Amino acid sequence: MATLRVPRNIHINLIHADTLLHDFERIYDVVVGNPPYKKLTNNKKLLAAYKKGLRNQSTNNLFAFFIEKVLRVGHFVSLIVPKSLINAPEFNLTRELLKESKISYLFDFGEKGFKGVKIETVCFIVENGVLPSETVVESYITESNRVIEQAYFTDARFPYWLPYRDNDFDQVAEHMTFNIFTAFRDRSLTNNNTQQAGRYRVLKSRNIENNQIIDIPGYDRYVNSVEGLAIGRFLNDSSAILVPNLTYNPRACRLPENCIADGSVAVLKLIDAEQEITDADLDRVEGVAVTGRIPAN
Repeated sequence: MATLRVPRNIHINLIHADTLLHDFERIYDVVVGNPPYKKLTNNKKLLAAYKKGLRNQSTNNLFAFFIEKVLRVGHFVSLIVPKSLINAPEFNLTRELLKESKISYLFDFGEKGFKGVKIETVCFIVENGVLPSETVVESYITESNRVIEQAYFTDARFPYWLPYRDNDFDQVAEHMTFNIFTAFRDRSLTNNNTQQAGRYRVLKSRNIENNQIIDIPGYDRYVNSVEGLAIGRFLNDSSAILVPNLTYNPRACRLPENCIADGSVAVLKLIDAEQEITDADLDRVEGVAVTGRIPAN
């Protein structure tokens, strides 16, 4: 096993403890880490201890707890975390906390963060206590590197951070109406509780094309009953709109009869029932954000 030769002017303190519960006695210049990506659900006592005093009480995900913990003990803080940090509603308060300081760098690894792991990750470097200014955004997806104002991609007018925001995005956004949908996903449906044939078809993200559903041999799944499934309330709801949850190819279609959707698909419902989504609206989804709607003119 390789060992590290420690210079004489360096002293290493080994602390064997639960980071989230340990009482650190000093502020560190640099804190780096790869916290666990996991929700704590089966130990209410420990969960309460972890969440004590945290700003974000809306999530049970450990990595969000680590973010708040290390921001209290470090000046330069850098963690690699799931990309859901920048857009999931449960991390709204975590993002609010982060953007109070200077986000010097934001790296988007996509699925390239860990070999063989199909989870999208980002890495941030925060200068704790320093006022926000510019951020270097480096993307392993687009192989790009640019410097933008932190306030631009963390703009409170939008529900999540937009590291790829640019003039083209702004021109489209100016002609869109936002906040017209509620969204729902049912993560309980998996290959373990669905089957290759059955009464109700379970649609997945790849089944969705522009204003249509496509058949994929060997991909489709079914259930015989929707009893006990939260997604069951949308069964045969012709006003429900389906969009893939994670995609670089935005598209949408209506929920067909005798179909439900798994967690890879978001089910959208109009907040104002008097509004209407037309087939032409769905045809125009390709290439634009589906959080709003582009008018005909």
